[in-house]
Amino acid sequence: MIAKGLDPLEERHKKKSAPTFRTFVEESYMKWSKAHKKSWRDDDRMLKHDWLPEFGNVQLSAISRRAIQEKIMKIQDRSSGATSNRHISLISKIFSLAIELEVYEGENPCKRIKKFHESTGRERFLSKEEIKPHEGPGGPFFNGRKQNRHQHPPPGIKSSTKQKSQTPYRYLAFCYI
Repeated sequence: MIAKGLDPLEERHKKKSAPTFRTFVEESYMKWSKAHKKSWRDDDRMLKHDWLPEFGNVQLSAISRRAIQEKIMKIQDRSSGATSNRHISLISKIFSLAIELEVYEGENPCKRIKKFHESTGRERFLSKEEIKPHEGPGGPFFNGRKQNRHQHPPPGIKSSTKQKSQTPYRYLAFCYI
């Protein structure tokens, strides 16, 4: 440290004066989150449920990549990869904000944590031609009039409304049981 021109005593004081995870989250991150994110309530819930009980009294500088990975693995064991990925993104943003505000020095510990694979939930949508045989007489699908969304599709067919589309009809997907 001395060879690099750094004062070891000053570095020690910086580490001791670093805020705890709880302090930074409550005083800085949640204020930023409420101002910039519609999903700030989700952040608040995840932090209160999973992160503050375990890391609340730990200084930001003392939280290691390994500790974060172990916590993420616990979360992944009880939930999905997508949920675990939301937690990784949350903690990464907290450390990025701490670096930006010059409260935390060093590399973001979440930087090299790999995210889990998320299933897309659906492989493909059926075309109009594929759906035609499943309409039935005066069928609820593609009848040219306003769609009756209260009628259920035939067994073995799962329906969903296509998002972000100019097309007003429903797509169907087969459920293989």
